[in-house]
Amino acid sequence: MKALYCLALPTFLACRGEPFQSATGGSSQTANGGSTPNGGAEPSGGGGANAGGGNILNLEFVGSTGVPVAGAYVLASGADGESRYITDTDGQGKASVEVVAGGWLTVAVEDPRVAISVMVTEGVTELRLVDPSDQVGRNATTGQLTVLGNCADCDPTGESVVSVSCRGSIGYPYDGVSVQAQFSSYRGCPGESNFSVVAFSLTYGGKFEYYEESGLNVLGTASVDLGYFSPAGDLADVGLLPTQPLDPDAFFYALLKRDNHIRGQWSPNYTEPFQVPAAWLPGSTVEYSYSDTLGSVISFEPVEALTSFNPGAVGRPGQPSFDSSTKTISFDVGQPKGDMVQLVIDDGRLHYMLVPPTLSEVTLPTLPPEFFAWSIDSGDLTVEHVDAFDVEGYPARLAVGPVAAEVRARHYPGP
Repeated sequence: MKALYCLALPTFLACRGEPFQSATGGSSQTANGGSTPNGGAEPSGGGGANAGGGNILNLEFVGSTGVPVAGAYVLASGADGESRYITDTDGQGKASVEVVAGGWLTVAVEDPRVAISVMVTEGVTELRLVDPSDQVGRNATTGQLTVLGNCADCDPTGESVVSVSCRGSIGYPYDGVSVQAQFSSYRGCPGESNFSVVAFSLTYGGKFEYYEESGLNVLGTASVDLGYFSPAGDLADVGLLPTQPLDPDAFFYALLKRDNHIRGQWSPNYTEPFQVPAAWLPGSTVEYSYSDTLGSVISFEPVEALTSFNPGAVGRPGQPSFDSSTKTISFDVGQPKGDMVQLVIDDGRLHYMLVPPTLSEVTLPTLPPEFFAWSIDSGDLTVEHVDAFDVEGYPARLAVGPVAAEVRARHYPGP
């Protein structure tokens, strides 16, 4: 489960959510070109920042699609929070670092400027980080992508939905029988040079009618024509009902995701049940979003394991505070406790901090001078509460990284 609270600090940047995408294999991508930051000192070596008093932590760092990230800077600190640059991740995105309980392990990427700091506790020996920013390893902007299609028999009062790899979907009312979507500054998926397109149609009542998919296209392709949509064929019901009454002002929404695509969407204002082609179900996940006056809850589960949706299964955080003079974040995640809390500060750069849910205050790790470019003094603050169904506790959650069978709760500030 995951609770989220956004607090606007002295910037005008929007809060960012967490992707929580499925990870797949692939070749490695290079984070920082294998150089030391800002011409700084070489790694300290000698067994790590806390040689002689700590334990070895095995790190694996991958992009949002599961591609290993090579050349990311790795730092470690003692319980005092003073970090030292230790090494870089290797070609498999891995590194072994000596750490101590109460200290931090930090991974830093130069382009884009992202840092992820993990508080080390007893029992933390394996750490799998999946880039939460969904930006590390992204390709250079390839310009605008236009997707075309035709749906002669689609409901003229309905809409078409178009999704491209690793990019949100776009819904359009029909213009006659033509379907057209435009994705500006399209960059594809991290570490991948190809992309694909999925499009489908919904009736006015929300019934899945027609769809079409492209094969692999080379990144940089300016236009993809899907041609005429095909009938949906056999549909499978993937709808769930909440396990408790919803707030009368609540908004409830569902998305089906697979292969870095949105393949179906549904909301209660539709009169039809949430259905998609049965062939799409294997390997898919469903995201349920429930928003009320307190915030929202999002659930990720394998489709095959769907049983019910409980928007009240995790405590939501109260309003956090950030003391920029001491770089200390104070927060309360509420009851019940999940597996992990993720804190994010965003001032155009991003610093993620993963900590146990038992804490109510965290002081950011102090980065060495050569990492000044990653030091954040102010920005938008987000607190997220995370829990996985098949994982118990903070060390276990860190070892597996984000998983499909998770629930998150989000709490946004009031007006």
